[in-house]
Amino acid sequence: MDRSLIAAALFVAGCGGAPPPQPAPAPEPVVETAPPPPRVHTIVLSAALPQATRTNSGLAPDGTLYCRQTYFATPPSDEQACVADGYGITAPVMHAVDSTGVATMYLEAPLAIVRIDDCGNAERAVRRPPSSLVRRLGPELAEAPRVETIDLRAVQFASCPLADLALRVPDGVALTARGAVLRMHASEPAEIELVVAGEPRRAWEITEGDLELEVLCNERFAVVAAGLVAADEESRATTREETLACTPTARAWRSFERLRIDRESGAVTPIDITAPTFSTSPR
Repeated sequence: MDRSLIAAALFVAGCGGAPPPQPAPAPEPVVETAPPPPRVHTIVLSAALPQATRTNSGLAPDGTLYCRQTYFATPPSDEQACVADGYGITAPVMHAVDSTGVATMYLEAPLAIVRIDDCGNAERAVRRPPSSLVRRLGPELAEAPRVETIDLRAVQFASCPLADLALRVPDGVALTARGAVLRMHASEPAEIELVVAGEPRRAWEITEGDLELEVLCNERFAVVAAGLVAADEESRATTREETLACTPTARAWRSFERLRIDRESGAVTPIDITAPTFSTSPR
């Protein structure tokens, strides 16, 4: 064979050389798995409050919310706790807010008025106060109708008895009951959800503090009142019958809402309760 051909063949064979090394495989990506979500428990309200608790708030079949609230007004005090001369007033009021939002105040009894003198040390009941004095001290209640003029026989003044209202509560939330009010304390941020006939209607986030909740209901409507308070704060329901549903809207809360839920349409509307104003000035 021609030596030039052999050399050319060897040259061609040597051009390729050894195959290049394969690149190292890329490291497997590290996938961080999120912790599983907390388990959520469904708590039927009628089970959390196994007996219908008598309350000072009631719900009528037409959706009207009735609230008994007694208001007190006294003259201001100075730094030495000396009460100024003037009048003290006690007003037992029934609020009524119908399904369209129209609010009416009724009197359960006449205004109780006392004259206060001598730095609060002398008090004298004003019996049969003249209408002019009543109008000056309680202008919004002077002409208020008496509660006897409304028919309350169908109004349910008790906590919600129906089994299709429930709360969805995650693990780690402690529930305590005082009268018709449920208080929920969460060890970490949590969402509380209200379910009506299987449908979620409202949810509240607990990030700090406690959630206090009250629900009234009948076959057509539900009224829910919910407010956030500090974890170490006493319940706003100071007695077994005092309820959140009757709390005046302007009262100081971290947050507070009172809602009417139409169970047929699903409509949710706020309910406003405004406290009457008083004058305690002696003249």
